[in-house]
Amino acid sequence: CLVRFRPILLTSVTTFVGLIPLMSTSTPATAPFLPMAVSLAWGVLFATFITLLLVPSLYLIVEDLIYQKARLSAWIHRQPMPKMNDPVLQPQSGG
Repeated sequence: CLVRFRPILLTSVTTFVGLIPLMSTSTPATAPFLPMAVSLAWGVLFATFITLLLVPSLYLIVEDLIYQKARLSAWIHRQPMPKMNDPVLQPQSGG
C-alpha cells in the first residue's frame, strides 16, 4: 500500500476529474453518455477506497488470524509460543 498509494490515488483522481465535464453537461448530444460517466467516475472512487484501505486491512486481519491459530496450536500441543515474525508463520516457498 505504501509503495502504490500515490500512483493509485493520482490515477483515480485524474480519471474522476476528467469525467466531471461530461457529468456536468446537459446537452442532448452527451445525454446517452451521462449514466456511463457517472457510474465510471463513482466506481473509480469506490475501487480506490477498496484498493487502498480495505485490501491491506484484510491482509492484516488474515495475518493476525494465522498468528492466533499458531498460538492456539502451540498451546494445545504444549510447545513454545511462536513470535509474530517466526519462520513457521511465513509462507513456504513452493518447489
